[in-house]
Amino acid sequence: MTQLWQKAVVAVLFPLLGVSAGAADLTEAAVHSLLSGVDFAASRKSDSLLSRYFADNAIITQNIRSGSGSSNHQILRMTRQQYLEIMRETWLSVDEYQLVRRGTQIEIVGDQAVVRSTVIETVAYGGRRYSAHSTQTLTVELSGDQPRIVAAVANLTMP
Repeated sequence: MTQLWQKAVVAVLFPLLGVSAGAADLTEAAVHSLLSGVDFAASRKSDSLLSRYFADNAIITQNIRSGSGSSNHQILRMTRQQYLEIMRETWLSVDEYQLVRRGTQIEIVGDQAVVRSTVIETVAYGGRRYSAHSTQTLTVELSGDQPRIVAAVANLTMP
């Protein structure tokens, strides 16, 4: 009887323990930490630091509108590597770069987080300052036990 009871306990509890002990959970704190890392990498103008926060297969999309009410619209879709190269080139060509993230909302559903924020990027180039405002949506998933951006969509308005 004791062996049967032990087998029943193992059969019922072992799968539950394996799921909870072996799987990392995506938490709001982990997502905030990822965002802090992304923002820090941007403040340092470091594509190598920035690369740590994107999954290898991440897709980055930028919907760019020029001018208020303009019909001039461009869509850029990039791989992680293409995006990092563009950021490297941009950061090398500007005198200053600043990123400010506001109004961040995080929604976690299962093993995925959707992060929405307003981002203001300001650059100084040739003695002038330029700012661009975007609404950004990031999709974050765990890779191992670390959160990584798997998709990013920015709706950007250029002056």
